[in-house]
Order: sequence, then structure tokens, then C-alpha cells
Amino acid sequence: MLRITIIAFGHKMPAWIHTGAMEYMKRLQEFAHCKLIEIPLIKRNKGADLKRIIDKEASLMLNTIPKDAY
Repeated sequence: MLRITIIAFGHKMPAWIHTGAMEYMKRLQEFAHCKLIEIPLIKRNKGADLKRIIDKEASLMLNTIPKDAY
């Protein structure tokens, strides 16, 4: 069976987003096993180094991808 992993950045998404994602995952369960992984965003403040933060988030996402994924 096809396995789909969705990796998203965010924390405490609005209920309508969570409900919608769960509905689509339910519809797909006949064809694929779906998994949602949420990664919290790194805190940003006024003087934050955005390039460093984006690079760190990219690293977090890459490390979250399942080993057998392509």
C-alpha cells in the first residue's frame, strides 16, 4: 500500500485546517496510509537571522523524512 507522509511547519493549527486534513486522509485510507507530522516553527523576533532560521527548519524537515521515502 502507498504510504504518504505530510510534513508541515506550524503549531496549534486552526480547527478547520485540522478537520480538513483529517477528512482528506480518511478519504485516502482506501488507497494509501497517510501520516501527518507537524514541526513547530522556530521562534522569530525582530532581530532574528531569518536565513539561519530557515536553514535550521530545512534541516529539521529533511531529518523528519522517513528513511525509505523518495
